Amino acid sequence: MIAFLRGNISSLSENSIIIDVSGVGYDCIVSANTYDFFSNKIKQEVVILTYHHINESTQSLFGFHDEDERDVFKLLISVSGVGPKTAIQFLSSTSATELKNKIKSGEVEALTSIPGIGAKTAKRIIIELKEKITSKSDNDIPIENNSPIESDHKDALDALLVLGYAKKDIINCINKIINKDKTIETPDLIKRVLNKIGK
Repeated sequence: MIAFLRGNISSLSENSIIIDVSGVGYDCIVSANTYDFFSNKIKQEVVILTYHHINESTQSLFGFHDEDERDVFKLLISVSGVGPKTAIQFLSSTSATELKNKIKSGEVEALTSIPGIGAKTAKRIIIELKEKITSKSDNDIPIENNSPIESDHKDALDALLVLGYAKKDIINCINKIINKDKTIETPDLIKRVLNKIGK
């Protein structure tokens, strides 16, 4: 399973990003929010989280700018009748946080505004996901706008999360490192965090 890609953005469109990883181009289907996040990073090295969807006839790679968006995507496709392309439509129409809030508050009409989603599917999404979203662990600390983790270091955080480390531990470690070296590049930051919390 492909968990994330690190490479340069080769090309970018509203629903697709091609990442050049050591000369191999990976085409990722993305939401409008992920497109907006990477829109000013063409030809730059980035880390993009991925979900490798495989069924009987096709394989598709979906890309996400953060862990929260990918988590919501996985929750959506766990619901019967919601495929990965429909889940991406959800995440193009609103942010992951807003979508979770709509599900928690049972806003059927807001969900049916997505093309292809009827009232029956919207109710099923709310019934199946409301409890899962509400009972998320407190250890899953959201990254707020005033977080000490600046956007420049968000790629490092996302890359380390997919390796299975606790978000709280990663944030503490990143903060200690960048307090000493505020100009550290993402690849070096990841290596130094791994050296500290991987022991």
